[in-house]
Amino acid sequence: MSINPDLSEPWFYEATESEINVDNLMIGTIYYWTVTAYITKDKAVTSGIAKFVTDDIAPRNLRVPGVKNVRDMGGIKTIDGKVVKQNRIIRCGALTLNENGSPLINAEGIKIMNEKLHMKTEIDLRGETSTESGKLKGSILGEQVTYRLIGMKYSGSDCLIDNKNMLNELFSVFAEEENYPICFHCSEGTDRAGLIAFLLNALFGVDEIDIYRDYLFSAFRSCGGKIPALSNITNTYVKTIKSFKGSTLAEQTFNALVNFGVTKSTLNKVIALNVID
Repeated sequence: MSINPDLSEPWFYEATESEINVDNLMIGTIYYWTVTAYITKDKAVTSGIAKFVTDDIAPRNLRVPGVKNVRDMGGIKTIDGKVVKQNRIIRCGALTLNENGSPLINAEGIKIMNEKLHMKTEIDLRGETSTESGKLKGSILGEQVTYRLIGMKYSGSDCLIDNKNMLNELFSVFAEEENYPICFHCSEGTDRAGLIAFLLNALFGVDEIDIYRDYLFSAFRSCGGKIPALSNITNTYVKTIKSFKGSTLAEQTFNALVNFGVTKSTLNKVIALNVID
């Protein structure tokens, strides 16, 4: 199966039954497929090429065994009719335990992240303490993935104000093509990762209602705790962002990030690398 009509760069699946389940497909995408049936070890017959189209409703939820709350930030439409690119930025929960860095993601999950999502950079938003990141020195995905620990504080106050000093370093990673695809996470992939997802979606021009839907989608994660109420963010960092000038949420977010030290050129690069007409 491939997104290319000539079946180049395919995904291969093996089946011993008459049907097979596939997952992690891109949304709003045409897929081409063919089946080769082995009659004997040395004799096979191959079907013609067929195709199907996946639904285009975001978010694109992903299955990565061992990791909770994984989804692609791409595929969603902006208010001016553009689309955020898929397979570029993945948000998720932690890949390793907070306490000691032991693996949460398993071998199958690592294979999916490397061979299907082609990760190049892991951004860890957990604080650099023994109870959070475990002071990791590299990505559990392998040496080919660059590990960036850009720790965020987490408290009950304004998560944006508390972490404004790390935003320039963070967005500088998103501003370089060589870093993509990128995954970013905190512990649960909800609060700190939720803030960064909000900032990126808002910067890209995603409709505010769709941004809230993405935030609330984290309620479906496997976790013993409860997701914070939407009012917890609208009364804090959303309120902060909307205090800046701009006729749209995208403009307000852009101006807020500039005020917090991110350069205009960096933000324009991030937008250009992730939004298409």
